[in-house]
Amino acid sequence: MGPMGTTVEAETTEEAYAAIARAQAAVFELGAGRAYTVIKMDERRDIEGPLHGGYDALGA
Repeated sequence: MGPMGTTVEAETTEEAYAAIARAQAAVFELGAGRAYTVIKMDERRDIEGPLHGGYDALGA
């Protein structure tokens, strides 16, 4: 989780969508009457490795 949202990393888009659906359902289970969700997806198929590898490469 960061200041502008939550990052979800998954092996497949199906896994990512399932995680988003579970998070959305959890909001309503907690009693919310409305949830606003914006999804941005950056999918790379030209390299292997986890998302945090980019941060490690920057020394962050």
